[in-house]
Amino acid sequence: MLNLMIIQNYISQMNNIIQFEIPAFNPEKTVEFYSNCFDWNIKKSESSKEPYWIIETSSNGISGGITRKRTHDQPLVNTIQVESIDKTIELIEDNDGEIIVPKTYLPKQGYIIYFKDPEDNVFACMELI
Repeated sequence: MLNLMIIQNYISQMNNIIQFEIPAFNPEKTVEFYSNCFDWNIKKSESSKEPYWIIETSSNGISGGITRKRTHDQPLVNTIQVESIDKTIELIEDNDGEIIVPKTYLPKQGYIIYFKDPEDNVFACMELI
């Protein structure tokens, strides 16, 4: 029964936003801001190659992250969980979207891509392993 519940929960997450990522020129100040204003639990990741902070908003909220901003126009990015990253790439390209960061493996997590929709909005898609 527990396995069935896990599978149903996994399926219910498909094609939903599962994470957000906030870019910041001063991540430490951004961590302080969100911690103080919204009581979010934010910790620096020890496993990331680049500086990255993991955000827990609440026990049932969407999690997120803070990353170092590279350009002034770098947007906040929402991540959509998908069943197949390869099928999603095909669908995005067939529907006038553009892959801007190719399929990348994240150890112990899965595969991620970043894309622009036809209106230049940036999202990520992730296939969890």
